Amino acid sequence: GAIELGEELKRRGIVAAIAHTDASCAVCEEAFHHGYSLMTHFYCAMSTVTKRGYRRYAGAVEAGYLQDFDIEVIADGNHLPDDLLRMVYRLKGPDRVALCTDSIRATGLPDGEYIQGSLENGIKFVVENGVALRPDHGSLAGSAATTDPLARPMARAIPGAARAGGGGAV
Repeated sequence: GAIELGEELKRRGIVAAIAHTDASCAVCEEAFHHGYSLMTHFYCAMSTVTKRGYRRYAGAVEAGYLQDFDIEVIADGNHLPDDLLRMVYRLKGPDRVALCTDSIRATGLPDGEYIQGSLENGIKFVVENGVALRPDHGSLAGSAATTDPLARPMARAIPGAARAGGGGAV
């Protein structure tokens, strides 16, 4: 029902977004043609080039570059390294890139242990040096960044962006 949902959301003037998906490039391109116009949390839990046998297949990330999707990146200095931020900016341009936080319950709070989701049945995570992590430290558990520091990692990743001013996400 995702295709029909995208069409209905577009009909109602609501932005339909793709996120955290293992979909192929072809599936994402079909979604684009049926109302989906945004990819959020770009790269995060999102498929990319895979190899099956001797062939390679494009994933959701590549669809984000090939179609006129707007892109939201979590530019908190932890989710994506500078080179990927730079690539997003160069390939999509400042008018198609927005910064988002992936902010969770611990945002703005001191380092320590917290729970994601319901307090009774939620998932434990820790914040260390301002970074939200799963207890095994094997993956991020969201972001503890507020909106204001997001521009710094993006500006650092894009030479000259801090001086350029105007337009887009930076």
